[in-house]
Amino acid sequence: MIRLDRDCFDAIAGTLGDTPFTVTPYFFLQRRECDVYANEAVQPRYVVIVPHIWWADAYVFVLLALEAAQVESLADFLGRLEFKGGLFVPAELIQPIRARRRIFLEAEGLCFTYRQIPPDFAISRPGFARRLSATEACAVGEWPDDSAFLYQNFRTPEALVADGLAFGVFQADHLVSMAASLALTPKHCDVGVYTLRRYRNLGYATDCVEALFAEVLGRGIWPLWRIGIYQKLAIYFAEKLGMEEIGTTGREVYLQPYPAR
Repeated sequence: MIRLDRDCFDAIAGTLGDTPFTVTPYFFLQRRECDVYANEAVQPRYVVIVPHIWWADAYVFVLLALEAAQVESLADFLGRLEFKGGLFVPAELIQPIRARRRIFLEAEGLCFTYRQIPPDFAISRPGFARRLSATEACAVGEWPDDSAFLYQNFRTPEALVADGLAFGVFQADHLVSMAASLALTPKHCDVGVYTLRRYRNLGYATDCVEALFAEVLGRGIWPLWRIGIYQKLAIYFAEKLGMEEIGTTGREVYLQPYPAR
């Protein structure tokens, strides 16, 4: 197992492609915010992408068929890997990993998007949500810890606003709901939303998400909604916005107690 030079990242990104199912690792490769491990540099059979952000998820991609010894070697490496997030792996690697290390949780998600970009996407309540400035987005730093996923891939709220997208709803000059690009690539925007508990069920999440969708759709970028397979309310929300399920996000395992933060 070797760690690839950053000069190889564009080639790895090109191999993976900018797709709904590779958007987050593609995002980290673009930003050079990860380490990439492979069995060899020239024509790797697999790559392991580990973001520098310690709580972010890591990804394993098998690019060519693996022999039994290569599966064992890869499982040995994954069994020693230290990070706090989840690990997206092909299903055939789960048992070899479990033989080496405790798996605290297995999860699977669904990916929703539009089959075609809606030509007449409309915001239900125009003006309720607005694009956030860096100063406004910093208010998220005072929110509960479980809201940190909104900006964690960018490291800080300021970086999110500078390099990504964030829309929010205010009440009495306080930010109460926010939708953000969890990962933003030339073709896709992975979207997340959070509303402070006392302001939920008032339509604010819808306002924020619709404003963000309108922005990215206007740029010809496909919005993505990636959610847990058992999150029924989130699935209903995606369908309410006219999105359709296009597949699963893959099998994710947690090698640390969940949640790890």
